[in-house]
Amino acid sequence: MGRVKQVLTHWLEGFRSKNIQYTIALAFTGITLVAMTLVGIVLYTGFFSSAETMMKENNTRLVEQIGLNLDMYLKNMMRVSETAYYRVIKKHDLAVDDIGEQIELLYDANKDLLVSIVILDPEGNVLTSAPAAKEKEAQTAKDQAWFREALDKIENFHFSLPHVQNLFDDPDCRYRWVVSLSRAVELTENGQVGQGVLLLDINFSGIEQIFNNAGYGDSGYAYLVGEDGEMIYHPRQQLVYSDLFEEDSLAYVGEEDGNYIGKVSGQDSVITVKTVGYTGWKIVRVAPVGIYSDDVLFIQLAGLIGVVCLAILIILVNQSVSSQIARPVEELQKSVEKLENGDLDAEIAIGGSYEIQRLGRTVQSMAQEMKNLMADKVRYKNKFTVTFDTDPEVLELSAVTALGWNTSIRPGRRSRTKGQYSPLRHWRCTT
Repeated sequence: MGRVKQVLTHWLEGFRSKNIQYTIALAFTGITLVAMTLVGIVLYTGFFSSAETMMKENNTRLVEQIGLNLDMYLKNMMRVSETAYYRVIKKHDLAVDDIGEQIELLYDANKDLLVSIVILDPEGNVLTSAPAAKEKEAQTAKDQAWFREALDKIENFHFSLPHVQNLFDDPDCRYRWVVSLSRAVELTENGQVGQGVLLLDINFSGIEQIFNNAGYGDSGYAYLVGEDGEMIYHPRQQLVYSDLFEEDSLAYVGEEDGNYIGKVSGQDSVITVKTVGYTGWKIVRVAPVGIYSDDVLFIQLAGLIGVVCLAILIILVNQSVSSQIARPVEELQKSVEKLENGDLDAEIAIGGSYEIQRLGRTVQSMAQEMKNLMADKVRYKNKFTVTFDTDPEVLELSAVTALGWNTSIRPGRRSRTKGQYSPLRHWRCTT
């Protein structure tokens, strides 16, 4: 701990004194950390964007798989209806031929998917059914929506919403949930062609099984709604019917097929909508974004640790690099300080980059020039000293000349001692 404190204190002192090494290290570290931060933000944003894209792709694949299975299931039921109509009903006169056995065989071949096959006249009376069962007295087919729709739109197949089969008494006293597939058919009796209705009650458990086997894992759920938003299947169907659960994603049922982001039960979720062919039903897939929260937390923690380690490594590397760059400058500075203190014989450090080496040679040349000037000064001083000792007048003249004065000589007078003329005593100095 003390060592770390010492290193930090050393760095802080370097920063305060604006040392070149620490300035370079600070600049390199700052630029690198800013770049790392920007890259981290881009990668972090890209991760969430890719996670959202991945969720949308997963939703789309899952919904397409459910849609494919459901479409095959419904088309299989429509083929059964086509077989019953074109291979049985249209080929027989119901007043003469008994088609009950053929309808029974067709039912037995698909009884895992069907609850019943029924042929009715325009008044809703049962002409034949498989399996054979007793009609309920309180219920008549004429009152059922599927019956009216079949006669109103004779060219189409009609799928009802899920309901409890209420046309026949169940000998086992079970209440079966069914989806009714009805269509208008032509019935021949005594050579006369009239209208009737062919009904197939599809076992609702087949649709439930398709959704239950979709393999959601922990990533949400999917449900099925009709064209007008009526609930056909939902994993919490009983709660929905009891108004104990409200499905917020129903608001997206009216949208075009695709992926949407919205809140479901207070959570941000990816909502995928796909229309089932022919029926107009819509599959809605809901996947909360929060299912990736654990992965996101792990990635955030790992990323934070990685950034801290990388930052420490960068600081150490930058410190080493800045030291390599600044050391020649610092050594040159020490050499200059020795010159400043008067040590002209000090060795000038020359190293580092080309520019620093050139600066060192310049300082070295300057130091040599200073040494030469000092040597010349000493030589001149010694020379003048010898002259002054032999001739004072020459000494005075030499000093004047060395100082660079301009002299003009006036007529003088002779020396008081020897009576000799002395021009030096009457100089006028002009500068």
